[in-house]
Amino acid sequence: HKAVPFVSTQMSVANSRSIAFLYRNFGIKRFVMARECTLEEIKNIKEELNNTPEKIGNHIEIEVFAHGAMCVSLSGRCFLSEFHFGKSGNRGECKQPCRREYEITEIRDGKSYLIGNNYVMSPKDLCSLPFIEKVFSTGIDSLKIEGRGRSPEYVSTVTSCYRRAIDFFFEKHEIENFEQKFKELQKTLVEELKSVFNRGFSEGFLFGRPVTQWTSGNGSKATHRKVQVGIVTNFFKKPMVAEIKVEGRSFKPGDTLMFQGFKTGVKNLTVESIEIEQKPVKIAERNSFVGVKLSDEVRRNDKVYMIVPVEEVKEVQQ
Repeated sequence: HKAVPFVSTQMSVANSRSIAFLYRNFGIKRFVMARECTLEEIKNIKEELNNTPEKIGNHIEIEVFAHGAMCVSLSGRCFLSEFHFGKSGNRGECKQPCRREYEITEIRDGKSYLIGNNYVMSPKDLCSLPFIEKVFSTGIDSLKIEGRGRSPEYVSTVTSCYRRAIDFFFEKHEIENFEQKFKELQKTLVEELKSVFNRGFSEGFLFGRPVTQWTSGNGSKATHRKVQVGIVTNFFKKPMVAEIKVEGRSFKPGDTLMFQGFKTGVKNLTVESIEIEQKPVKIAERNSFVGVKLSDEVRRNDKVYMIVPVEEVKEVQQ
């Protein structure tokens, strides 16, 4: 397929005149809107483009950020990482020094003070899923999920949640009690989103200009963590059995394991049974080789994890 010419959010496209200019003069057909745009502004932009003589709104696509990390700088045009580490955020290499806590020092007496009560350059993550139907109502064509530097399970979980919300909204509109069921689905999906890396959730700029939505600390607010189980040393396709070298956390039948690999991607599979030398066992202990019956194929050298509540991880560490 021929690639569609597009402009990044770093162009800060935030009005219909700039879109019309870029479309007419450069043939740009997809625009990733400036992150500072509200839903109301995006809706107005679409309407204004539809009222142009050539009906530009029918020829271009509007993409908006729906989920992920937000930059404290205007549409992500930040030079802090470049100054600190020689890694430019404008070239996709940001080391995120803004996510740290800072202090200022008074030169004459050398007194220092922490900047603010929170991490004042580290915004919470954008999450539009609780009100995704309002995003759809603006007439946008595409959602953008930010996931730079995120883990495979983050990518898998977040894209799956938004995919399920989109499919339900556009394919199940005619079912009975649609609105109630969609709201219930949204609540379930938001809880899933909380299970992977996040800095707390925010509406971003979609309803206005947030000035107080900053993270309260460094690191993730995820409710769950992945812990190492081991590695797949072989897979027997006909019986659908994986041989796993258990190097970390033990597991038992009924547990869900996460498999990650270059070709496998991310798969969450339930342990149907466990055997050692063709004899059933009730638990796969650390430092053992076990055969695990699964419902789907995995591959040799796939890494194996379990997703567990944060509290459980802390108990083990203590």
